[in-house]
This record gives sequence, C-alpha cells and structure tokens, in this order.
Amino acid sequence: MEDIECPYCKESFEYDSDPIGQDEETEIECYACDKSFVVSAHWDVTYSSRKADCLNDGCCTFKDLCRTPFIIAKKVGQMCSQCGKEKDRDATVEEIKAELEQLKDYPSLHKITLGRDYNHD
Repeated sequence: MEDIECPYCKESFEYDSDPIGQDEETEIECYACDKSFVVSAHWDVTYSSRKADCLNDGCCTFKDLCRTPFIIAKKVGQMCSQCGKEKDRDATVEEIKAELEQLKDYPSLHKITLGRDYNHD
C-alpha cells in the first residue's frame, strides 16, 4: 500500500485499491474533501552489472543444469556460470545407462526413453 496525497486539500491517505500498471491512471475521490483526482503509477528501474569475462575471451564455463540427461533427446542442458548462456551437450552412454537404471522400476517409461540406440536389461 502506498500513501497518496490529495492535490486539493493535501490530506494523505493509504491507497489500497488494485494496483495499476505503468503509465495507467485511475480516478479516486479524497475522503477528506470529497474531490476527485487522478492517480498515476510510476516505477523505478534498477540495473546491476557483473563481470562476464567469457563475453570478451569466448571461454564460457558451462555447468550441467541437472545431474541426469534428458533421455528422450539424449542431451544434458548446461549454463555458463558467468554470462548465463545456455546450451545442450550430448549425454554420454554412461549417463544414459545410469538414468535408465534409475528408471528400471518404471517399465512404461522405458518404451518412451529407450528408443533403438540403447538396450537395458
């Protein structure tokens, strides 16, 4: 909630109506002087910065986003810890087999995830 000052009588009161968007206006009435006036919303934008040396030298430091590969696509999502750039890398056979081992109790998923390239017994 925000305090609003009536432009006529200068009385301050809490504005507790639904929020209005940037560059939108709404009409309200002052409870003290009964005059109507317009209220506008304004936002302040704050920016921050951080170093991202990889943007200058081209050497991103990619880290896996999760422990296990996305088996259907046989890919592992990665993100650069400096600039936030995302990419996929091919999952290794070992990663895929480990994921399938974890899924062994769910036979219906094997038909979806196994495909033709890997066998799991």
